[in-house]
Amino acid sequence: MALLEFGRSSHVSGLEARRSCRGNSCYRLHFHDTFSIGLIQEGRSTLTGALDGPIGLESGDVVVIPAGHVHACNPEKGHGSTI
Repeated sequence: MALLEFGRSSHVSGLEARRSCRGNSCYRLHFHDTFSIGLIQEGRSTLTGALDGPIGLESGDVVVIPAGHVHACNPEKGHGSTI
């Protein structure tokens, strides 16, 4: 079963957390008005929007995305990921 949660801290403005487990949801390019940090706990994903082109991510990788940066982070086909 897939899980997707978003949360914002009432103590730290401008910080958002997203938790996605075993999800195969695909996101179009978008941006957030908050600073985002992501951790790939399992599976593989592709980050689109990086200056050097798409980046493959795997278990243990950390992603830092500044507020306003256009990006998409999606599980690789057939590999649900946890972010």
